Amino acid sequence: MTEDLKKMILKAADMLQSYGAKEVFFFGSVVKFDAAVDRPIDLAVSGLPPDVFYQGMGSVLSVIKRPCNLVDLDEINPHVEYLKSHGKLQPDLFSRVRNELGQLNLMLDRYGTLIDTVRRVEPSPVELIALAGVLQLLSSGFEKLCTLITTGYGGNFAKGSLCVAEAFERMAVPDRRRPAVISKVLAEQLKSYTGFRQAFLHPYSYDLNWAKMRMLVLEAEEILLIFEAELNCFMKSNASFG
Repeated sequence: MTEDLKKMILKAADMLQSYGAKEVFFFGSVVKFDAAVDRPIDLAVSGLPPDVFYQGMGSVLSVIKRPCNLVDLDEINPHVEYLKSHGKLQPDLFSRVRNELGQLNLMLDRYGTLIDTVRRVEPSPVELIALAGVLQLLSSGFEKLCTLITTGYGGNFAKGSLCVAEAFERMAVPDRRRPAVISKVLAEQLKSYTGFRQAFLHPYSYDLNWAKMRMLVLEAEEILLIFEAELNCFMKSNASFG
């Protein structure tokens, strides 16, 4: 796929989501090949309100400026069932980022009562283990978001805590493929969660220390809120960079 075509598809996906779409996918020859100019771009969408479906379609055409097919995944028909059952759909980068953010928010919501409680009372040993699990899931989610952005813009992502910490730093500065994704302040804050995850892997870490975990737990909701805000700002202004 050419860079220009990738930019257009990302911009079209962002536009569909502005109309209310929950997810946008692309499929067909454009996924693997540089489709000829006369070949249509195949997009699929879920959650797009029916009353704005054709308006969204028209807006996509104005962005892509070439033939385009838009499949409504909320309909029940053989074509939709084939796409779903044969794994032909490829979610666009921003849809995957938003989905991951949504999952992290749901996870923190589930533990919201516990987090509020430990603001006032020190957690019991059982609660401490649960909170350690929350931090593990959160740090994994932060790493996945970093992976999506890094690989989505043509970069390489090596696993390991040191590599993740460096990747957060790289996200805070622009490169030739994209502008800066997050602030340098946030990059430093995210590295703290990577540090916890690395420490938690060692056997001696089973003796959890609330004093060391406390700020990570109490600031988790705020850090995720900031991360989400900065990523949303990046995605809204980044369609032209694709």
